[in-house]
Amino acid sequence: MKNILAVCLLVLIIPSTESFCQIPSSLVSDVQVTLLTDAHLKAVRICKDPITTDLFYNTTSGEIYRIYQPTGFPAYDTLVYTVADHGVHYVQGFVIHDSTFYLAGNLNISQPTSQGIIARGRLQPNGTRLWDTVAISAPYAQAGMFDHRFSGLVINPAGDTLIVCSGTRTDHGELSTRNGMFPGMRDEPITAKLLVIPTAYKDSIIPNDSAALINQGYLYASGVRNFFDMAYAANGDLFATENSGDRDHNEELNWVQQGHHYGFPWVMGDEPNPMQFPGYDPSTDLMINHNSLAWNNGKFYNDSAFPLPPPGITFDAGVQNLGPDADKLRDPATGSVLDASDGGIDFHTFTAHRSPLGLVFDNDNDFGANYTGDAFMLSYTKGGDSTGTVGTGMGPFVDPSEDLLHLHLSKVGGVYQATVNRIVHNFRHPVDGVRDDNKIYVLENAFSVNPQPPHIYVVTFPPNVVTLSENQVSSLRVYPNPFKENLYVQQDKNKMNVEEIKILDLTGRIIH
Repeated sequence: MKNILAVCLLVLIIPSTESFCQIPSSLVSDVQVTLLTDAHLKAVRICKDPITTDLFYNTTSGEIYRIYQPTGFPAYDTLVYTVADHGVHYVQGFVIHDSTFYLAGNLNISQPTSQGIIARGRLQPNGTRLWDTVAISAPYAQAGMFDHRFSGLVINPAGDTLIVCSGTRTDHGELSTRNGMFPGMRDEPITAKLLVIPTAYKDSIIPNDSAALINQGYLYASGVRNFFDMAYAANGDLFATENSGDRDHNEELNWVQQGHHYGFPWVMGDEPNPMQFPGYDPSTDLMINHNSLAWNNGKFYNDSAFPLPPPGITFDAGVQNLGPDADKLRDPATGSVLDASDGGIDFHTFTAHRSPLGLVFDNDNDFGANYTGDAFMLSYTKGGDSTGTVGTGMGPFVDPSEDLLHLHLSKVGGVYQATVNRIVHNFRHPVDGVRDDNKIYVLENAFSVNPQPPHIYVVTFPPNVVTLSENQVSSLRVYPNPFKENLYVQQDKNKMNVEEIKILDLTGRIIH
């Protein structure tokens, strides 16, 4: 934690208003939620530029917007880059390191075959960006229904290595032949993997071949359905959120380690995939929601050709959820919904169909109270009733979701567990978040302005403030308070080493 002096001052606050939709609200007294601005349709990632401190977000169709927050005026965004600049047709990953942008996505997603691609935008002295390709994959077959493509993207703390998720092209390992175009095909060698690419690479070709991925050093981890978001904790451990398929397997938060296997398609959450067992009868499977896309397209069936798991492989389980929230599960024997923490059930990690996204760590210990150094995560899908039905679709059962979770992680016996608490609710499809000091900016996703457009919200946590002793306080003078234009801070530098001064209003909002 940096040694920070927080000065609380009386300033005029002009509250933001919104007349066309309900603003999400906090479930705890020490966290506030405010609207920042509207977002564009198909927004998917939000990032902070560590050099300019500006926020940027992108859409899956390739537009990148810069967010401006002028003092005393409403925030707004401006389009700064498009596909014409970076060349990525479908963008699902976006990170910024130093002054360089990295995008992960795919080319030609409407075609039978696609290529994954990682593009790089280097800042030039004149303020423009020079875009090039870090790596591009060999072509691979698209199923046309459950293609997850290149999605989650993270850069290691040293800034020299990218890890990207190449998600599965199936829901649960079923045959996906694209109407017979690719006979006998399930997943390709390059799909359902985490790939590792040095940032020094340029125009590197990622092979669609299992042995070549290993021999050329591209394979990081296997058995990955879709690690849509990844983030490093302060201790250097990497974590990823994972959405399971259309069956009621629980979702996961995974501790990601190189060379490990995360179970797909043989295990998802805590449940084995029953398609691998002889004589499977989906009509008697109480874990299948009949509103699901996979059920309605005949993707559950007696699959005598389902491949055997690789010999000698141990599958990593997700982080254990100790409760009290986001830990509902369906009993495969009875179909009833259980609460894992209430029932003392070992559960890894979240209620099915929550679609966990937007993983954020307070790695600088900027959050105060009981949030310091912890993790936070968004959940995309709206909750449903005990059947998991939401309108004509499906969602988590008896779990409202569309929220921000507070995750307190601890490592016990070499494995992670987490206490999980809902702290903000009533977002509408929150898809990503980014931390800035003691705030998390939350980006929503939508494909239509009806019933409401997507928004960007600011979730403000209590700041982590150093408590000064009497002799330290006496060495500092802050005047005048309240102030109109100029504020003076006088410090005896021999008394205390102050690295940073933050000026807060009486609500705890940082104003400078």
